[in-house]
Amino acid sequence: MNPIVRNNKLLSKLVSSAESSRFILICDQLGCDSRHLVKTLITNRFKQINVIVICIEKPFNVWMPSVPLNDRLKVVDLFTKYESIDTNISQHLLQEVDQLSGDSVVVIDSLTPILLMDSLYESICLLNELTNRFKQLVCVLHVDSHSQYTTESVEQLSHSVIHLSTKTIKTDDCFKAVIRHRKPHPKKHFSVQQSMEMFTINDNNIVYVKDSNETQSGQTFMGQTSADPTLNIPFNLNLKDSELEAKNKLLLPYIKTHEETKVFYEFDKNDDIDEEDPDEDLDI
Repeated sequence: MNPIVRNNKLLSKLVSSAESSRFILICDQLGCDSRHLVKTLITNRFKQINVIVICIEKPFNVWMPSVPLNDRLKVVDLFTKYESIDTNISQHLLQEVDQLSGDSVVVIDSLTPILLMDSLYESICLLNELTNRFKQLVCVLHVDSHSQYTTESVEQLSHSVIHLSTKTIKTDDCFKAVIRHRKPHPKKHFSVQQSMEMFTINDNNIVYVKDSNETQSGQTFMGQTSADPTLNIPFNLNLKDSELEAKNKLLLPYIKTHEETKVFYEFDKNDDIDEEDPDEDLDI
């Protein structure tokens, strides 16, 4: 496998903020730790903007031991307070960030404790509140700890979903990322981009990997939900003006011509017709 440095791929754009996204959801699982990717994202963010890291699952010095604290990095420690929280954790988290600047990026180390302690409705309300209040929200979700319904509910709320998995058992440092990104569209509500990328992380940089087992080097596919199915056809479906005019004038033989409806009535000899009042016989 050969390392390839590319900054024009979707994952690199999301991590470096070249591609905007209000809510990034990083889905990992047992044996596929996302902390290196999150560390790269945090390092890129606090060079540009304030970052608020909310630690629930692990202390910050355990989760991100090599990330130095600085003036742009604010750590909210809910790990040590987790057992003493008497209300739902969503309300407690909102109280902790109530006085913090909205012009910040919020990173949550894991949504799993929140989803296990609070209801799905309360958790979704929390994520919606954080997305609307702060500049960006980045969350990690351990998908092997939740049902498919819960995972899909959180994914539906996010703007970008990154599903991580290891390439093979022997190469734990090489990850496969399947990304779905909802991109604002000028004419429609949004368009969806999808990409599958093989990468590793070296010194907080995403290095893409060329694998001979893949059909293409650094295989990437982009899809638009509103793609025009007529783009690649070998013939023309559009009519010229003269052809359209002739089509509109053509009267097909199987089309029935509609005429005005007429009623014909033949008077009976017993009919009592009064020329002065024809409806006299209807009076009761």
